Amino acid sequence: MVENEQTSIETKEAAKVDKEKLKYALEYDDWLNRFVDCIESKEIFNFIPKQKDKL
Repeated sequence: MVENEQTSIETKEAAKVDKEKLKYALEYDDWLNRFVDCIESKEIFNFIPKQKDKL
């Protein structure tokens, strides 16, 4: 679509913006999956230790 000469400039620009949004979403999805894995494996406590009971 972006490379098609018959596609309007507005459509090409919108497609480029959408492509960047998709790239960002995929990167965020990957990060979120790794974060969930870190929580499920309890590795998160290596970075944020549990607090001791204050009572």
